[in-house]
Amino acid sequence: MGEFKQISREALRTEGFPKPPIDLTEEVMLSLSEEQRQILFDLADLCEKQGELIEKINVVKSNLATVDIHDEVSLKFLTLEEHRKLGKTQTKMATILNKALDCGMGALGIVQRNCSIFDVKP
Repeated sequence: MGEFKQISREALRTEGFPKPPIDLTEEVMLSLSEEQRQILFDLADLCEKQGELIEKINVVKSNLATVDIHDEVSLKFLTLEEHRKLGKTQTKMATILNKALDCGMGALGIVQRNCSIFDVKP
């Protein structure tokens, strides 16, 4: 489990992310400030939106093999639109992760994993 301790961005830069990461438990959630909890809610919301966008892109791509040439252009356009939306959510994700690190949340596993995925450095 582990005890949640806030870690400054400067400490993260010099020492890296603490190991092992802290799991997000009820106890940890209760120890967070309102701002920190809101950051986690925003992070969860964006993760859900990204999952939905990726699913739409995969469905469109799977349909490309079964459509005629006229519909293919429309489907490719939809895929491009979903990719554009996905790019916007990735930018928002980086912003939220930077807020999390600025608020001392770098010890949390969910923050560490997403920083790794979205290449956000302390």
